Amino acid sequence: LARDRTFAWYCAARGLGSLGLMAVPFLIVALRTDPQGDAREVAHASVAFFAAGTVANLLWGMLADRAGFRSVFLVASAVWVAALGWILATPPTSATIVSLFTLVGAAQSGMQMASINLVYELAEHGELGVRIAVVNAVGELFGAIAPLTGGAIADHWSYRGLYATSSAFTLLALASMSRGVGPRRDRRS
Repeated sequence: LARDRTFAWYCAARGLGSLGLMAVPFLIVALRTDPQGDAREVAHASVAFFAAGTVANLLWGMLADRAGFRSVFLVASAVWVAALGWILATPPTSATIVSLFTLVGAAQSGMQMASINLVYELAEHGELGVRIAVVNAVGELFGAIAPLTGGAIADHWSYRGLYATSSAFTLLALASMSRGVGPRRDRRS
């Protein structure tokens, strides 16, 4: 990390992005705030989440081929912030939950794809294994901390506070990636 500032910035963005996803396990609670929310809405939200992630992976892959995984990370993070902004501005209802979970599924799949694969764009050939290990350790550590932190925020503050905190971490991840990791073509020259 000390020898490669770009990789260090990427690791920071990866950790912050993992913390930014702290709200994902708690979004289903948003359905419980709608008096009409029931098992059918949970099923619809789950299908929307997984279907969006599946379809979005194809789109994220095309974007990665054209502009690199940095771009995927940036766009997916922006979609995630938009989804969190939506839930902060207007609590979801049974009429909007499918649209919200479509955004969430697309955003999460893009952030995960970019977080895993960006290491290949940054790695020197002889250091790929170590870099994958470092990135996975960062992702797993903050991925484990995120839901615990999210639960504590929801219990002691509110779900709105959780969504706002998740947004803040995602914006920090966006800033870290934007500031410290240049576009793919800049790194290859």
